[in-house]
Amino acid sequence: MYNSQLLKILKTFSRIEMKELGKYVQSPCFNQKEDVIKLFDFLSKHHGSTPSVFEREGVFQSIFPEKKYDDGLLRLVTHNLLKITKSYLVQKELENSTTDFQLYLAKAMRKRGFDDNFEKEISIANDFNSQNPYRNADFHFKNYQIEMENLEHITLTRRKGDMPFQELFSALASFFIIETLRNSCLALSYQTIAKRNYDVPLLDDVLNWLEKSDFLSKNASNTEGVAVAIYFNTYHALKVNSTVHFDELKRLIYQNWFLFPESECRFIYLQAINFCIKRINSGENQYLLEFFELTRSGLENKRLFENGILSKFTYNNAITVALRLEKYDWVKQFLDEYKPFLHPKDRETAYSFNLANYYYRKKDYSNALKLLQLADFGDVPTNLSARSTQIRIYYEINEIEVLSSLLDSSQTYLLRQKEIGYLKDNYMNLIKFMRKILRLDMKDKTEREKLLKEINETKNIVEKDWLIEKLQ
Repeated sequence: MYNSQLLKILKTFSRIEMKELGKYVQSPCFNQKEDVIKLFDFLSKHHGSTPSVFEREGVFQSIFPEKKYDDGLLRLVTHNLLKITKSYLVQKELENSTTDFQLYLAKAMRKRGFDDNFEKEISIANDFNSQNPYRNADFHFKNYQIEMENLEHITLTRRKGDMPFQELFSALASFFIIETLRNSCLALSYQTIAKRNYDVPLLDDVLNWLEKSDFLSKNASNTEGVAVAIYFNTYHALKVNSTVHFDELKRLIYQNWFLFPESECRFIYLQAINFCIKRINSGENQYLLEFFELTRSGLENKRLFENGILSKFTYNNAITVALRLEKYDWVKQFLDEYKPFLHPKDRETAYSFNLANYYYRKKDYSNALKLLQLADFGDVPTNLSARSTQIRIYYEINEIEVLSSLLDSSQTYLLRQKEIGYLKDNYMNLIKFMRKILRLDMKDKTEREKLLKEINETKNIVEKDWLIEKLQ
């Protein structure tokens, strides 16, 4: 039963959580079945053990030592323990969300007709939500839920007077607009890779309303409206490649990053960074500094981390851009300072890859090649980047035969990749122009200028500046 849903969930539990679940299982309020307690005791005792310990027959014998193996009975006991485990997880989530806890408590008081208690509990729920440091969609949704409970209460207790419709509609509209725009930005990111368009209901209506109304201007300095402004500008920056909306997005990020939880803020940072990457890949090198400043900001406030882990892609990109900006001292310090934050499975490979790039930029080609040849770069973007560096090194040291072979193998590798979006075109163009340079008579000024013009007019090329430099 090692691969059962129950075991998969319990593998994620800490020792403290296992102890808490044990009290839950033993409580008559939640469980009155002795076989469920015995199953939990067995799983708790062997928590973290190898798969062989969880063979179904052995587990069954620990629960029913006097019975012949019955697979249906074991499945039933497992199912009952899974239900209790899920109930425990829900309770944990409620305990971690004071606003949700208060909302359900207020709802219970309203349903039982305790008007004074309801008003007290819903007021506490409102206070908890107001004290929430974040101003994302979840904040507005909880406001909507609070106003909905208030409305339900008021319609039952009085027929006249002001009703909280305006507050309810405002909270609901903010939630809907934020979620529509945020998920539209997410869809834009995926459709670039998957080459598929998504139909987002009411998106055009939302955008048109925001552009025609005074909502954005009224909320320009209001923290409760900042999420709408951020996702509105993110969407336009990504959709129409708008520099005006990017500049506004960047300003909003620097001023309001602390108003979003870590994972959501990381998403916002990455959308702005992706805008810079597209611009850089199109030859607009002024966005290198924009990329660098956004990345440095996200690293300093830890919003580019995920559960304390720094993605190898963020690590790679930060160093690549810093090297292009010739910030060598910053790179050398960053390499070692942020290495411990990488996931253990990526740590040494990412460090070696970036140290190789550092050596390359310092023209220490021998050490760079050693690191690139020894490391195993499993993911496609890092593999392509490593190949790009090798291509440039072999050209610099005049190893033309090795370079030609590498160009052939890199093209084959690219053709095998199915879903890498614009990366395929970028690297295919590098290979194409590298071959043209190898065939070119550098003394023929006319042909050289012709090729230079072709490269300049091609938007998506990796290492475009380097190719131009070699021709000039």
